[in-house]
Formats: sequence, structure tokens, C-alpha cells
Amino acid sequence: MMTPQEAWATIVEKTCVLPSAPTDLEAATGHVLSEPIVADRDVPPVDRAAMDGYAVQANDLANVPATLRVVGEVAAGSEACPHVDSGECVAIYTGANVPPSVDTVVMVEETESLDAEHVRFLKPIKAGQHIFRQGENAERGDVLLEAGSVVQAAEAGVCAAVGADRPCVVTKPSVAILSTGAELLDVSEAVEAHQLRNSNGPMLVAGLQAAGFAVTHCRTVDDDEDRILAAIHELLSGCDLLILTGGVSVGKYDLVPNAIKSAGGTIHFHKIGIKPGKPQLFATTSAGKVLYGLPGNPLSSMVGLQEFILPTLRRLSGFAPECCRLHFPVRLGAEVRKKPGRLKHSLASLSWGESGPVAMPVRYSGSADLVAGAKADGTVIIPTEATVLDAGSIVKFCPWRLPI
Repeated sequence: MMTPQEAWATIVEKTCVLPSAPTDLEAATGHVLSEPIVADRDVPPVDRAAMDGYAVQANDLANVPATLRVVGEVAAGSEACPHVDSGECVAIYTGANVPPSVDTVVMVEETESLDAEHVRFLKPIKAGQHIFRQGENAERGDVLLEAGSVVQAAEAGVCAAVGADRPCVVTKPSVAILSTGAELLDVSEAVEAHQLRNSNGPMLVAGLQAAGFAVTHCRTVDDDEDRILAAIHELLSGCDLLILTGGVSVGKYDLVPNAIKSAGGTIHFHKIGIKPGKPQLFATTSAGKVLYGLPGNPLSSMVGLQEFILPTLRRLSGFAPECCRLHFPVRLGAEVRKKPGRLKHSLASLSWGESGPVAMPVRYSGSADLVAGAKADGTVIIPTEATVLDAGSIVKFCPWRLPI
């Protein structure tokens, strides 16, 4: 039985980053750059005004108050470049090109308009102030975004600023979900006492989509190995990673492992020393497809999704392995206990105190208690060797969501 760390190391070893392709900038959000973004010109390309005000020669304001004659104006986007002699100034606006005959910008709040052609400067100034200098942010040819960067809002802005309208990014993996079990019915169907509505499917779809991954199919199938095998073949043909829920343990109706082998999958691990979620299965095919088997209990499935499946998808998407699993330190708001022997993920809600994030344990009755799961923001990770962690202890937190 592998530890979670060994299981993740195995996933990293057995998976590869997907191919890359140029993509429209609007569609690149959430993707990982496979090539750097380089400045196509100096940023800014010329000296530009950082404030609305007046562009002046600093020597003219060695003694203030002083009055200068206004000989023109330059707005952002204007090609105007009036010449300024001693005793003169031009009105200038934020983002406008600074004429070469001036060296300083004075904000309008520090001036007084006397008439249409004259303005009085009221306060001492510093030569060169309020100008963004050519190349101040970057010079032509500078790497602005390294390969491996994730395209989010600021990165998209950088791409746009340098004309990178089709950045080269890693393809995002597509996912299919197959829930197994004769007891499972669709969410819209009436159920008898011996039946269940399939909650794992919609739960996993929502978790995947919230993390930015597309789901191609979400289906259920009875506990029949031939039907499971046929569904695996069909779904794998249209996705990069197939999640199977239920039927992954060692009981009479746990048919998924044999079906995966029959479909050409090589199983790399089948048990993890984690609670909840011990019977988790990871397999790959010779074509590079990934299959992941999760237990049927919903909290076990959620732990598997957050701890291994989403990290695997990030790995396929080009994230560095050390950035794929999302954990951060929190302070426990109350004592937590567990039996020794396995690392435990315990439900917790998250809040922010004066000293940082605080995780408060959420009571639950076992790995089938999805109602309690909906009250949690994630799990605190209790180490294998620990049996009691006191309130105030610092532990790792695995977020399922961040509180609004």
C-alpha cells in the first residue's frame, strides 16, 4: 500500500505533458505557456506622462510660484509633438507621449490656470518627475512571461500588450466519468429504498469544471464487466483521462480493476494509505491515456479528486509537478483526533483570523456523509503518525473551495 507521496511520485513518473499548439488569446486562459512571451518593443516604447498636468522644462520652475505660457496639448494616442521653449509648457494627459523638448511633468492639482494661455505652478518640483521612461518596464527582446507560466488575467494583458495574439500553450486534457453500480439512477428519476441517485457524477463534473477542465461524458453502467469494458473503450476514445467511481475494491462486484486490465490498462497502484479513500486505482495505457478509479463513497471520491485527479490533470496540462497539489498551512480552530496507521483528510471549514487562515473541524459520520461535505471548504491533513492535534496546531489544508 503506497503512501500519498509515493502515489503522487508514481503519477508524475507515468504521465507526460500533453502536446502544445498556438491558441487564440481569448481561449488561452488557464492554459500553461509552452513558449516564452517576448517584448516586441520597449515597454513603454517612448517616454510617457504618468499624470494629467503640464509638461515643462524643469529649469523654468527652479523658483516657484512661476507662470508659464501654454503652447499646446498632447493627449494619449495623439501624434502631436509641440516644441517647447523656455518659459513655455504644454498640457499633457496620462499615457501621452512626452515631447523631447521637455523633461518633467507637473500634476494639474499643483497648478492654477490663469487664462487660456497661462498657468501658474505653485509647488517645488523634482526634475524628471511623473514620466514613465522608455523601456522602464522592459526592453525589446526581454522575456516577459516564461514558458510554464499560467495564463490568467495579468498574463493575458501582457500577451495583448506585446501583440502575442496566438500564444503557444499546452493542450488541456479532457475528462470522462463512468460511475458503476446497479443501484445508481439518474438524478431526475424516482428511487426505491434499495437505490441511489448518482451524486458522484454531478459532484465530479462540478469539481472538474470549477478547476477549468472540460468533461466530455458522464455516464453510469451496471455491475457487469462486459458493459464496463465496453464503456471504457468507448469513453477512452474521446478523452485523455477517464474517472471510474465505484467497483474499485476487492469485493464480488468490484469489477473495475479487471475491466481496466482487459482494456489494455496497466495498473500502477490500487491502494493508498489515506482515509477516506484507501481503494484508489491509477492506470495508464500504451497510448498515454490515464484511468483513475475512485471509491463509490462521495467523500472518498472528493478526496481522490482533490488530492490526485486534479493534480494529475494539472500535470498533463504542463504545470510543474511541485505546483500541482494545492496545500497551504492553516491553524486548527479546535482539537482533531484520529486512529494511528493512515494519513487522514478530515473535513473542515475555513475562516480568516488576525493571524491568518483558521480551519474549524466539521463533524461527519463517515465517507458517505455528503451532507457534511457540503458544509466543508476542504480538509485538514492529519499526518500518519499523529493521533491528536491540539487547537492552534499548524496543519496543511487541501481546499475544495475558498469561502465566499
